[in-house]
Amino acid sequence: MAPHMRKIAASIWPEKTIEEQNGGNIMLDTIYSLYDLWIAPNLWAIAIALAIAILAIRILLPMVIRGFARWKNYSGTRNFNPSTWFAMQSRPLFRAQSILLASSGLRELFAPASNFIRDLTDQEKEKGTMGFGAAWLSPYPRAVKASIKANRGMARGKKLDATGQIRELAKQITLAPLDKQFGGGDDSQHFEISIDLHGHSADEIARIEGKISSQLDLVDLSPIPGHRGGRGMAYQAHRTAPVDALMKEKIGADFLMENPAKSPYLLPICINAQMEPRGLPLHHTLILGTTGSGKSSPLNDIIFQEAEFVEQGVVEFYGIDPKRSELRPYEGSWLFKDVVYGMQESVQLIGHIEGLLTKRSKANPMNLSKGQLGRQMKPSKTHPIVILMIDEILSLVGDLQTNRQSASINQLTKIMAMGRSLNIFVVGATQNADKSILGWMRPNIGNAIVLRQPSVYYNDLFLGAGAAAQGFDSTIIAPANQANQYRTAGMGYMLGPTGEPEKIRFAYTSDAEIAALIQRHPGKGIATAPSSPVAPVPAPYAPTPAAPSLAKGVSLQEAAGGPRPVSAEESRAEQMMAALRRSQAR
Repeated sequence: MAPHMRKIAASIWPEKTIEEQNGGNIMLDTIYSLYDLWIAPNLWAIAIALAIAILAIRILLPMVIRGFARWKNYSGTRNFNPSTWFAMQSRPLFRAQSILLASSGLRELFAPASNFIRDLTDQEKEKGTMGFGAAWLSPYPRAVKASIKANRGMARGKKLDATGQIRELAKQITLAPLDKQFGGGDDSQHFEISIDLHGHSADEIARIEGKISSQLDLVDLSPIPGHRGGRGMAYQAHRTAPVDALMKEKIGADFLMENPAKSPYLLPICINAQMEPRGLPLHHTLILGTTGSGKSSPLNDIIFQEAEFVEQGVVEFYGIDPKRSELRPYEGSWLFKDVVYGMQESVQLIGHIEGLLTKRSKANPMNLSKGQLGRQMKPSKTHPIVILMIDEILSLVGDLQTNRQSASINQLTKIMAMGRSLNIFVVGATQNADKSILGWMRPNIGNAIVLRQPSVYYNDLFLGAGAAAQGFDSTIIAPANQANQYRTAGMGYMLGPTGEPEKIRFAYTSDAEIAALIQRHPGKGIATAPSSPVAPVPAPYAPTPAAPSLAKGVSLQEAAGGPRPVSAEESRAEQMMAALRRSQAR
């Protein structure tokens, strides 16, 4: 060992024995020989390799950190399918989330800096430790830097765990792909923002909606219907104006033929916002929509899907069409037992249907030994499903009131109150709404279809309180006309299987397709010509006599032909008729 190396060794091991020093000298000699042999000649190469390694760590480590964060942020479901094991949040969503986490409003609401600041220890002060963490070790360095910049003055003599602050904030806010029903599809322009309230109120979040929009440069930020309040809130965020998916997807008779009804009680006649076939349960139905909204589509779709069951003899249609428009073509088809137009014939037909109701109520006895409680009548050729289809139903009821046909109004009310269990249903369409009429009609309407119409009141009456405010707003559906190729015709809302409103679009059947349907079922029914709107009440319409009018004080038991126990539905019908008479008296 060289003399100068021995001096260095002596300074390192001043109290070592000679033997120990000699052992250390041997080790140092070995190290220095390796240095002389390998390191010194390759010093530049080693320096370059170390620089590359440091650079690789500086680049690759953040990539790994961000990749793990994207993996954790994945909003889908992981299962036994290997393709889901490594699924990640898309890059556009991750970038948008990084930008959003830099928002001072969200940061101070969910992870205030005061919760992440502590005093520096004496040792940290002596070493001159920085008061902030390394931003590059966070998946969201932009947000960390924003927090450091905002709290630089506050952090003198203190240490801010900015990385931990942003980590906590990221737990409360996630971005996910937006559902197509809200215009999703391009994650860079349209996405969902989910915010865990974490002890905060919905109003507190609402107050910073402007900051969220500004931070992400959004053109629209709207709460997603059904997700406002509770444990969290969800927003649909748009950087460009969204395009309604249903507006781009028009369906017609081909859709109806590809999705035939398997039961007369469930009719696939529309699609929902997920582009899935939506079945309309058979029930009393009201279709509300202004001119050009496409309210004829649900009427024709119901007829189209029930045609097979009409052929089987288990469904019968009757129609009232004061305008001689939507149902008139079916005069030439035996799909309808009858189509009428005038006041006199309408009164007569309503009486006939009420007579069928009375007759069936007697023919549907209870049989406890067979478990039959008389609540539901099975459709048959003897007792087929009866569908009374009325175009402009509110105008008809208004005319009946004007012409003092209270007996017919009471009969129609009875049909709606009691008909469902006896397989007698009313399907009505109207472009005009009236609060007093809809008020007594609404409780018995199982299917409320709201197309484009101008009133938030009627929108919420049928879709539920606050529906418009939650995004289910039929008043903002764009008009459909020839100039825009009827791009919104048949679009509207109805209550879904869960009781929540959902956006739907009905199949459009052209005149040629309706004509083809009628030609497949030719034969003239007993369509009746219109008469004077103030004609006297005619004699009974059909061999089945109409029940006496309840307006003249006749009870439901007397109308049925004799005393019998009063069912819950009959009691409800009496209550509704009493309410109707009070509204008429006012």
